[in-house]
Amino acid sequence: MAPLGTLIAYSDGSKDTKGNTGAGWVTTTNRATLETGHIALGKWMEVADAEAYGACEAAKRAAAHTDAEEIWICLDNQGIVDRLRNPQTRNSTSQDIIDETKRTLNMWKSKDDRRRVQVLWVPGHVGLEGNEQADAQAKLGCLGSNLEPRTSLAGAQRWRRNQLREEYEKWWKEQEGYRPLDSIPCNPPFRVPGYKGLDRTEMGHILAARTGHGDFDQYHDRFNHQCPRKCTRCNQPKERGHMWTT
Repeated sequence: MAPLGTLIAYSDGSKDTKGNTGAGWVTTTNRATLETGHIALGKWMEVADAEAYGACEAAKRAAAHTDAEEIWICLDNQGIVDRLRNPQTRNSTSQDIIDETKRTLNMWKSKDDRRRVQVLWVPGHVGLEGNEQADAQAKLGCLGSNLEPRTSLAGAQRWRRNQLREEYEKWWKEQEGYRPLDSIPCNPPFRVPGYKGLDRTEMGHILAARTGHGDFDQYHDRFNHQCPRKCTRCNQPKERGHMWTT
């Protein structure tokens, strides 16, 4: 139970099925809602970024109430809670927003020695009214239009991963020498049905076959290696797919 005079600010972040992110917040006191709001963050933010933005906006709204004696910032993302509580967090996605939130709360607290600030984790989706309101606001944020381009560190990393994957898949399709191996999926092992759980040796064989760099006749010819060129089991040339056909 919050002490009398405590202002409780709930915040949340969300991402919809189209990749749009949004942040929402609600401020309450004595179980009465004072303010609700949301913000659209676009497609190049992750949920953790949206959570950070939501906490920052909630802190700003709460700090505007000079008559409050204590502020509770409540959110259901433990990672953001830990970063806000820790005075020395490492640089990570939306670190500038985390730092801004800390400055806002510290400035409000410094103006009166009696003021207190708590950053609290609350369970999500269990019917907690303030948290549910913040979640609804965050979902509204996903529907809004983001006029200011925003890209977080995590969003930029996701973009680069996508670019690398697209470039790799394009390169793979252009390699005539690898055409016979088109039946082998080129997605990461954990995304390919049947690949998950393979040990390092088995994955090594697949990687060697896909790249052509291994104990293969063509590879040894290319570098003029002096070594046995035929399979010891069947006396046939060591082709890239040989181990799966014998």
